[in-house]
Amino acid sequence: MQQPQWYKSKTPWFALPASFKQQVGREPKTAIVIGAGLAGAAAAYRLAVRGLAVTVLEQNPTAAIGASGNLSGALHPLVTADWNLRSQWYWQGLQASLRFLRPSLASQSIQGELSGLMHLAVDEKNNQRMQQALLRVAHLNEIAQWCDPEQSSEKIGGFTPCSGLFFPQGGWFSPPTIVNYCLIHDAIKLQCNSEIIAVEYSQSSQAWCVKTANKDWQADILVLATGALSVLNDALDLPIRPVKGQVTELSLDNQAYRLKTAVAHQGYSAPAPNGCAVTGATFEAPDLSPDACLRADQENQVMAKDGLPSWLMSESTIGLGRVSFRPTTPDHLPIIGAMPDKDWMMAHYFNHSPSHTPYRFPPQQYLAGLYVSNGHGARGLMSVFLAAELIDAQIFGTPLPLEPKLFAASHPARFAIRQWQRG
Repeated sequence: MQQPQWYKSKTPWFALPASFKQQVGREPKTAIVIGAGLAGAAAAYRLAVRGLAVTVLEQNPTAAIGASGNLSGALHPLVTADWNLRSQWYWQGLQASLRFLRPSLASQSIQGELSGLMHLAVDEKNNQRMQQALLRVAHLNEIAQWCDPEQSSEKIGGFTPCSGLFFPQGGWFSPPTIVNYCLIHDAIKLQCNSEIIAVEYSQSSQAWCVKTANKDWQADILVLATGALSVLNDALDLPIRPVKGQVTELSLDNQAYRLKTAVAHQGYSAPAPNGCAVTGATFEAPDLSPDACLRADQENQVMAKDGLPSWLMSESTIGLGRVSFRPTTPDHLPIIGAMPDKDWMMAHYFNHSPSHTPYRFPPQQYLAGLYVSNGHGARGLMSVFLAAELIDAQIFGTPLPLEPKLFAASHPARFAIRQWQRG
């Protein structure tokens, strides 16, 4: 599962950050995480397990208000015909997710099923892409099974006219139950209705100070998991693009049969807790209206019927769906890890010609104790746990959970470096 490398990961701008202890001279004891969605909850849990006292600040009245509040999300690899950098990154993300989700599911701490995922080839374009992947991607047959329409129908539990790839390691999970499980850790304090007013680093106390409308907070470590809509994204030059998406939530009465497995088609359909299901989701950029609409629900139903023509009960009434905003990036990979010092980059990189050989530039410098986990888009279930592992490794100076080129692929400075190199 290899392809030519897209990133020169040994260049100085992708140098590994020093551990917190190396930067500050002591071990970290406290952390603030801004954002109580999947990304923030996963990072907070990881740091709490490490022994840090963690405060999670959420501007909304409860946790998991955004896309992390959807009843169900699908978990599966991203397969492309050339097994490109994104496929490789999300394959590692899937493994990290399984490391967290399997024991949590076994202990019934979260809700979901690792019953596989059926990815349907709903049109000729998808069919050709999957066939090319089977021919060109080494070892794909070890993680996926090609199914004809009869086999696909058996996997799903109802009729489909489509062939497709079945991923035994896939499944569905309820994101709100994951968020809740993470945030009930004894070392985590959740503070909702905490609108962020200012964030700054105190040189005297060597700590990050976060000012909210209600209280000022201070901690050694600050993790920004702010999602799609936050002034902090612009303040830190994070190229997060919010994309509106509406999912349709289905009761038992809306379904002719219960899906045996999650299904990907033009969108996705998945079981959810208590016999419910979810189907969707729309992509409605640049619409930033928070309102659900009937047209979007109808679009979701059309997508579902293309692959699952007998699943939805036509005579039942389906209410309006749920709207959230996905935090997407220009290259469709998340933004993860220690935040570089942009003033230092301006002085040592951007004020010089990028045509110089890389060894003439000094290694990247980072802001002590500041980390980001954002840009997870529609694939948060496949990326937030790897993000948490990566941030943990950088804070404590342990080996990275992924290879250098994949570390570079989700590096927070990559967009600024590309722009500089393009001139």
